[in-house]
Amino acid sequence: MIIFLLGILSIKINEKKIDKLFFICGSIFFLITIIMNSFEVLNDKALYRVYKIGKTFYAGEKRESLGFGHPNAVSLYYLGILFPYLKYRYNFFNKIDFFIIGISSYLLYIKTLSRLGLVSSIISLLLVILLKQKFLNKFKFKFTKNWFIFGIVITFLLSLFSKTKLDYILSFRLSYWKFYFKKITFLGNQSFTEIFEKNRNFILDNTYIYALYVYGVFGTLILMYIFYRCSKNFLRKRRLLILILVLFFTSFSESVLVNRISCCYLLVLMIREELKTNKRVSQIYLEKIKISLS
Repeated sequence: MIIFLLGILSIKINEKKIDKLFFICGSIFFLITIIMNSFEVLNDKALYRVYKIGKTFYAGEKRESLGFGHPNAVSLYYLGILFPYLKYRYNFFNKIDFFIIGISSYLLYIKTLSRLGLVSSIISLLLVILLKQKFLNKFKFKFTKNWFIFGIVITFLLSLFSKTKLDYILSFRLSYWKFYFKKITFLGNQSFTEIFEKNRNFILDNTYIYALYVYGVFGTLILMYIFYRCSKNFLRKRRLLILILVLFFTSFSESVLVNRISCCYLLVLMIREELKTNKRVSQIYLEKIKISLS
C-alpha cells in the first residue's frame, strides 16, 4: 500500500529527483548499518560457508552480515542502491562509474562471500556496455515485457539438471527449485517465514519459484499480468530497460521481490510509468489523496 502511494505521488516529482532520493536515502541507511555493526552496536553474528565431503560437513570461509542479519541480505540492500544509481548515471556512464560499482561490489563480496551483489554488478556493467552499442539502437527488446514468464520457464528447465555438476556449482539451488516445483498449488501456500521454518534445508532463493509457491498459479498469473503492463513502459527508455534486465537475471539467485528495500524503487517506477500513460486514472488517484489529506 505504501509503495503504491509512493508510485502515485512520484508522478508530480521530477524523475532525477526520485533517483537521487532513493540513492541517497539508501546509501545513508546502508553506511549507518555497517558503521553501527563495526562498533558492535548491532548484535549481528557471522556465518560460515558449509562444505560437504562424502557424508561429512565442514565449516569453510567466514561470512559477515555487516549488521543486516544475513550475508545475502547485504547484497539485497546493495541492489536497492545500485538500481537508482544505474538509472541516474546511465546516459553519462564513464570509467569512474565502472570503478565505483566494481570496487564497492568486490569489497562487499570479500566480507560477505555473497555472490549476488558481485554477479549483479558484473551483469549491470556488461548490460551498460551492450545497450550502448550502436547496432542495438533499433532493437526493441520487446521480449522483456514477458520477463517474468521467461524466468519461470528457464527456472523449470534448469531444475531438470538437479543432482548434476551444475547443481553443485550453484550450491544445490537446482535441487531446491525442483523440490518447490513439486509443491506448487493453484491458490498458493504459506508465508515466507513459515516456509523458512518448515523447510530449513531447502532454501527458496528464487523470485520466480517464490511467487509460484507462495501465491500459487492463480496469484502468479495476476502478478505476471501486472509486470507485463508495467514493464512494457520501460521499453521506451534504455535507462529503464536496463533495470528490468538486471532484475530478470538477479531473480534467479535470490527472492528479490521479498526484500522491500531492493524492489521498492523498481515497483515505484513501474507504478509511476503505468500511471503516466493513463493520465485520467492518475489524476483520479491524486485527487483522492488530496481529499484524504484535507
